[in-house]
Amino acid sequence: MKTILSIEDNLFTQKDIKNAMTKEFNFVSIKNDFEAITVNDIKKFNPDLILLDIQLCGIDDKTGIEIARKIRRDKIEVPIIMFSLRGEYREILLKDGLCNAFVQKPCDIEQILAEIEDFLC
Repeated sequence: MKTILSIEDNLFTQKDIKNAMTKEFNFVSIKNDFEAITVNDIKKFNPDLILLDIQLCGIDDKTGIEIARKIRRDKIEVPIIMFSLRGEYREILLKDGLCNAFVQKPCDIEQILAEIEDFLC
């Protein structure tokens, strides 16, 4: 069973995604203390895909970007789908290789599921 790790502060978004998924995925999440997330925290889940919000809890506009940098610096080979209300991040994040796909909020669950299926199915 493939594991999807969600790093998203909006619990409603996490719940919606989890409920919309089929049973073929193991959905796990990190819900708090985002600034303290380490690569080891991520590795312990052994994710096949990461859903990562850019702005977490309003603490820093680039917290999710810093988490993506940690993942890439440590050479964890896992697809990352990033989310943001701010569409201007799309080209930079994709060009810099910090994410494999970018979804602009607000988005519907079907769009997110389609991106997940592109990478895991």
